[in-house]
Amino acid sequence: MKIYAIRHGLTEFNILGKINGQISDDPLTKEGVTEARGLALSMPQKIEKIYSSDFLRTKQTAEIINEYCKAEISFDPDLREVNFGSLAGKTKKEMAEVAGRDIFNVEYKKQKYDFRPWGGESVENVQARIIRCMAKIKEESATKCTLIVTSGGIVRALYFIYKNQLLDKVENLSIHEFEV
Repeated sequence: MKIYAIRHGLTEFNILGKINGQISDDPLTKEGVTEARGLALSMPQKIEKIYSSDFLRTKQTAEIINEYCKAEISFDPDLREVNFGSLAGKTKKEMAEVAGRDIFNVEYKKQKYDFRPWGGESVENVQARIIRCMAKIKEESATKCTLIVTSGGIVRALYFIYKNQLLDKVENLSIHEFEV
């Protein structure tokens, strides 16, 4: 089954270089809204079903895209960004200072992270919820052209799980295609 995934539109935390994680439910900026509308017009295929994280930034993105797609939307907490615990809301540099190492670039980007010491999740926790969510999506929407609206960390995990690839950067509103 082919699934498209996109990262939500631009937020204030993105502009400030801070990690959203699960602590900040900041809305899209005006630019993020405008760019999401532009993306909606250039989707590669007719989207028949949308699954989105239940965070404001992803819900807004999904709803803007759906103004053009007119598809059914389901909001699923399994598509939430990685839980960075108390490291969320910090810049990458601040995360490194607290962790005592470059946890973002060396561990997070390489799918070898464990944020449990800071009240967050491990990579295994995140991958398990993604696999569970993808199985549900496949069961519910196997014959539909499906879009997932989520966060960068989940797009990274999808690449690792389904393509055995590490992704250095996930741009806001970038489109990614997966076979699940």
